[in-house]
Amino acid sequence: MANDPELWWSLIKVVVVLLILAPVIYFVTKWYGKLQRTSTTLRIRERISFGGNKSLYVVEWENDLYLLAVTSQNIEFIDKRAFVSETTSDLSCRKVESENSHSFD
Repeated sequence: MANDPELWWSLIKVVVVLLILAPVIYFVTKWYGKLQRTSTTLRIRERISFGGNKSLYVVEWENDLYLLAVTSQNIEFIDKRAFVSETTSDLSCRKVESENSHSFD
């Protein structure tokens, strides 16, 4: 039975088919994954992890910023703000910090 040429021929055909299909399946799934990630309107601006699958996310979507609390079982909306360009927000943050800074010396 070990010298059966038909058995060896079938085994060789299976190996050749697998060698052809494996790269094809890999590249098709990689291409499909890129096709699904084409959202350019949604961006995660910042993420703060609190450990134990608990995080805060600042998400930008359609010129608004959303603050979301995310756990392994729940996503909760906390706040929504209008998006301000980064240069303007940096300046306004500095202004607020200088107005609210206190010295504890």
